[in-house]
Amino acid sequence: PSPEHAENVPVVFPSNLPVSHRCDPGCCADLASYEEQMRDAQLRAALLNLQTHLHMKSQLLTYQTANVKAQGMVVKSQSVLRRNQQQIDLDTAKYQDTWQAMKNLRGKDSVGWRQLKPKDVRRMDGGEDKAVGIQCKRLGKKKMAVLQAEAKNNTANGGHSSSNDSDEGDKSDENQKSVQTKLKKARGAVGEGRRHVSWIW
Repeated sequence: PSPEHAENVPVVFPSNLPVSHRCDPGCCADLASYEEQMRDAQLRAALLNLQTHLHMKSQLLTYQTANVKAQGMVVKSQSVLRRNQQQIDLDTAKYQDTWQAMKNLRGKDSVGWRQLKPKDVRRMDGGEDKAVGIQCKRLGKKKMAVLQAEAKNNTANGGHSSSNDSDEGDKSDENQKSVQTKLKKARGAVGEGRRHVSWIW
């Protein structure tokens, strides 16, 4: 029979083997500890690369919004953004695969690194972290003052509607609920000075 080529022989790490096979003759002595050191370095590098590419995405989006106008420039910028997103996806997959290998080696409670979930992969200034100030700017200071005044008036005069004008009372109740809902969303949003960014930062 023809000899097997070295490049066709699969490389099996201790993390891919059951615990019972990680000792002689399944593995060389201390091979699992060597893999732990390698995986630790891989996790650190993957997280750093992920942060770098997310920063790049923020800069690319800012540049695209401010400077990209013509159709040709838009197409080129979209190509660059797709390439950047591919790099982010690769960094994410590398971290997740390496974290799984480390979990197989040490156990889930002793990995030493946090598990990376899809919701954690976001920019520091991503849409998930929009502050209440943005909403206030959209509504405008005068509009917010009017809404607050209407809410106070409706709350103070609630229940005193005339029985002869039930339609207007129903509309007033609906307006009151709408105003209170908008204010509740504004209060529940994250403030300008407090942003809940992902743990990767």
